[in-house]
Amino acid sequence: MEPTAATTDPRAAGRGVLEDPVGFIVDMLAALEPGLGRDVIRLVVTGNAGERAKARRLAQALSQRPALLTDGRSPAPRALGDLLISLVKAGAVRISAPACTDCRTPLKALQRKGENWYCGGCGPTPEPCTGCGNLRLVASRTRDGGARCMGCPIRNEPDPVGVIVQVVAAIDPGIGAETVRTAILAAAPQPGQRRRLAWALEDHPGLLTGAGAQAPFPTVLRLIELLCQSGAERIVRPPCPHCGRILALVKSRDGLRLCRNCVAKSRRQPCAQCPAIAEPASRNEQGQPLCSHCSSNPADHETCHRCGRRRQVSTRTADGPVCKSCHPHKILTCSVCQATGPARISKTTGQPRCLACAQSRSGGTVQRRLQEVLGDGHGNIRPGLHNLYQELAATERIVTVTSWLNKSGAPTILGTLDSRTPLTHQVLDDLAGETTLAGDKTTEHLRALLVATKTLPVRDEQIARLERWITSRLAEQSDPAQRQLIHRYAIWHQLRRLRGRLRGADATYGQIKVIEQNTKGATRFLHWLTGRGLTLETAGQGATLRAPTGNFIRWANAHKLTSLHFRAEQWGGPSTPLDTEERWADARRLLHDTTLKPEDRVAGLLVILYAQRPSSISRLGLDDVHIETEQVLLRLGPEPILLPEPLGILIRQVIADRQNHTMIGTREASPWLFPGGRPGEAITPRPSARPAQENRDPARAGAIHGLVPTLHRPAGGIDGPHARNPCRRRGPMATRQQRRLGQLRSRRQPQEPTLRWEAFRQFQYPTSP
Repeated sequence: MEPTAATTDPRAAGRGVLEDPVGFIVDMLAALEPGLGRDVIRLVVTGNAGERAKARRLAQALSQRPALLTDGRSPAPRALGDLLISLVKAGAVRISAPACTDCRTPLKALQRKGENWYCGGCGPTPEPCTGCGNLRLVASRTRDGGARCMGCPIRNEPDPVGVIVQVVAAIDPGIGAETVRTAILAAAPQPGQRRRLAWALEDHPGLLTGAGAQAPFPTVLRLIELLCQSGAERIVRPPCPHCGRILALVKSRDGLRLCRNCVAKSRRQPCAQCPAIAEPASRNEQGQPLCSHCSSNPADHETCHRCGRRRQVSTRTADGPVCKSCHPHKILTCSVCQATGPARISKTTGQPRCLACAQSRSGGTVQRRLQEVLGDGHGNIRPGLHNLYQELAATERIVTVTSWLNKSGAPTILGTLDSRTPLTHQVLDDLAGETTLAGDKTTEHLRALLVATKTLPVRDEQIARLERWITSRLAEQSDPAQRQLIHRYAIWHQLRRLRGRLRGADATYGQIKVIEQNTKGATRFLHWLTGRGLTLETAGQGATLRAPTGNFIRWANAHKLTSLHFRAEQWGGPSTPLDTEERWADARRLLHDTTLKPEDRVAGLLVILYAQRPSSISRLGLDDVHIETEQVLLRLGPEPILLPEPLGILIRQVIADRQNHTMIGTREASPWLFPGGRPGEAITPRPSARPAQENRDPARAGAIHGLVPTLHRPAGGIDGPHARNPCRRRGPMATRQQRRLGQLRSRRQPQEPTLRWEAFRQFQYPTSP
């Protein structure tokens, strides 16, 4: 089989090289060596390919010259030679080992000159030894560059450590000899490094007093830094020759070592995709430079093994690629605030800097910023804010606290409060000044943060928000009689009824939204009557009534306030035209489409299969899920139900990979299955309904239609005009069916085995419609 079979289509080969270079190489090798096995080939390729950039260069070389697999001849990259050696060791028969460029000997280990491979006899160039005069391979070199073979080591030379100690003592006598020895061994651990360091300092001692930019190798700069950290007063850190700043010198340009910023400026090139002229961040398939803004190619993205999201790779660990958000940081001592924690090495100074000091706009530490925001102006934290200060200061991701200080409006709100006034819910209510149920987002987020840190007590925010909204609506009424009537209806009827139904539980957004609609309908209706010179007592049945007014009319009629009537419409079951096959197709897609987020798939399946409302799904907690060895139980009512294996696997994945949207004030894991954006709260129902957004109501209606027939019924069935609508059947059977359908709507699902398994039997083994 020809090795070029994998590269018949150049466009397909180009896509494989960029998008999946490892898969491209594996396909090419498997076509040439079918007896080796794809698993073995993939293991060998991943062991030699390394990072994606190296794998792409390897795939590019094979796509340009696939015959190299059978002849093993250079020029070719070093990684390709190592790959051929590994494949031969793994048992490849048709793949050739790399061959020496001169003698064509198959190689088990190779040496390279440029792009050519050589064996041990042809690769190194022998030189005349200055000790014995014979033509030998070079083992070391003397101070003047002369070659020495293995049999003629350099002897009768002074100890390089002693020479360096004398040079340093001549410049700065105040530093101890033992301190200098320790710095030398740390900067130059190898004997050859110490020998070259001694020669350089003996010839140019000025390298230690400010001319370090001319150092021939980085060992000199490392020694200077260690001596300055040890307290040397006359040893000078060298400035950058271009910008003059005292920074870490990282690269050599034209015989001078420059700082990172000047190196980046010296590497500037025109970007191949935009007019920017900057240091190349990466290169395209043609080798042209790309700036940092154009280098984020979706083909370069990989799945992060920590968060599971497909992002640009920041670093690679033994477990797999890691994105920038999950990049692990070393635990170092910050050179600015002296705090020990996650930090990175600054490219500008070369010193460790914690994440807060690295991203703080004002250059200050997080502790100082927190004291400015939460302090009383005298160096003390304000009364009642100690818990908030401790939680913010102890947050593991300091960058989150920095973002909160710089971007959130909460610090501004706290700064406007009087330090002598205790912080309570009422104080925040007065600051919000809200007239809608949505409230002020900044104030509500601050309130959630204060509740999560136990600075404020827990309360039902939906009820409190509703009370404030009703109070503002009552204040807008100019007629005292109408104000009293709306107060009776909203407070003593709707709100009191809602509290009785909740029985101590928290209200949902949908519940208070219904009360808001009913109250608005009542207000509009009273204003409509006033505009026509009518009242509730004098209005006749011919008045125009609308659906939002119906609840108010029935309440007023029950309390003998009006003679108007508004018939209550009983829910007659789902009436939207349903496509059963489309619903099954949506369920199969949610079960098997791995491109969707696991949490979206779980929420959509609960809507489609179990007829759950988005508000109920968003309030599911970890205590509602019971994971056993081989099965997963989910509590949607009084008793948990057994989930089928595909959905159970998704539930396990959601629990394992879920992340809080906020990390401030929530050092412990969120108790919710779907954590929300505010500390300690669940996700709002609207985002959780997105998986079934296009056909949310038909999907849930279809689930109810599919579940109702599985309820137990008499063997003979029911005849009559309502036989086709189980929600409107008359007699004892209709009453029982309506009760069970109501249980299904309120998440109290019957636990019959038929209901558990019949709806899922075809989803465990999906078939084509």
